[in-house]
Amino acid sequence: MQINNTQYKPIIKFIDENFLQYYNMYDFSKYSLDEYKEYQYSFSRLAPTNTFIEEALKWKWGHAGKSNFPQSHKDIIQEVQSNWKTFASKKFTNPQDTFEYWKSIFNRKTTYITTVYITHLVHYSEVPIIDQHNYRAMNHLTKLFVDGDYQFKKKPSNWNDLIQFTKFINDISESMTIDKEKLDKFLMMYGKTIKKSI
Repeated sequence: MQINNTQYKPIIKFIDENFLQYYNMYDFSKYSLDEYKEYQYSFSRLAPTNTFIEEALKWKWGHAGKSNFPQSHKDIIQEVQSNWKTFASKKFTNPQDTFEYWKSIFNRKTTYITTVYITHLVHYSEVPIIDQHNYRAMNHLTKLFVDGDYQFKKKPSNWNDLIQFTKFINDISESMTIDKEKLDKFLMMYGKTIKKSI
């Protein structure tokens, strides 16, 4: 769904009035921003070590500092490590090429969020992080303030969903003159909070 500047106004008002309430719910002790910046730097230069790949993925999954976590996640880490050299040699400049590459490597529906996360780290100035929570927040705010009949997907699953979310977060960020990463944290925590009510 395309939203124009006028339609954004009530969404922006809501975010502005409630920003600190939800932003302050974010667990900065669990998700270190300093480490996150290091992952962006290394991945965007196509130069993460195997250790860095593991640490970056564990950070996204909330496993930082843990050795005991699901085998399925360990398998993904190994897949990224074993395919990174080939991926880096392609030197993709288009985020969609990066997205499609890792989508084809993983080749299963359950890895969408990880595919987008890697795409984000490589192209962090162009592609935001997306997950079920901030995606839910976007859709809920759209339904609440723009179109009460708006029917939306519960979870993102393809490139177009990422494009839709990217436009939303870019437009809101520019209108509010707020950092996109701070806005993402608001959306994430708002999306978590409303999960049981929609």
